[in-house]
Amino acid sequence: IPVPGIFRSRSDGDIPVGNLHFDACTVCGLLRRRDFESPPDYTDKPRSTDKQLPTYRDDLLKAIAGLAKKGDLIAEIGSNDGTFLRLLRDHGYTNIFGVEPALALAESSRKSGLRVQSGYFGLEIVKALLTNYGDVRLAICRHTLEHVPYPGQFVAAIRELLSPAGGVALIEVPDSAVITEKFNFVELWDEHLHY
Repeated sequence: IPVPGIFRSRSDGDIPVGNLHFDACTVCGLLRRRDFESPPDYTDKPRSTDKQLPTYRDDLLKAIAGLAKKGDLIAEIGSNDGTFLRLLRDHGYTNIFGVEPALALAESSRKSGLRVQSGYFGLEIVKALLTNYGDVRLAICRHTLEHVPYPGQFVAAIRELLSPAGGVALIEVPDSAVITEKFNFVELWDEHLHY
């Protein structure tokens, strides 16, 4: 496949390519990269999503309004440069924080006035988050789950972060049906470990 995330300055020349190998479950449709145990290290990746707010952001905001009040504690797991946290803040959600492994992106978020914890999300960091912020009413995890090697453990950590009195998780992942049903392999991304 063409290596994604590369922006070329010219239209001619070779396009970098790479090979991906997957195992597929014929029962549930899960695709898993064979080399998933060595995921990319995001600590030094500065790739920002500031220009990637989805066109359906109003629908997301409506869904969030049905799940949390303006003063409820909301966490974004995989908050990147804080683009989505700023959108929430602009819509009146002020009790928000993020978790982001990319150090430069977390620092950029903090410079814009956001509370962001640097580090990979998992059970180890949840204890510190609960101590620093408390139980979360809404955990938002947008386009992050497909990057983690062990999604079951990741989701278990989200559950630990949620308030026992009605905490909710909003998890968004790419629609992999376009890969398996329509053979649209353009949707394959070298950093995605699961579909």
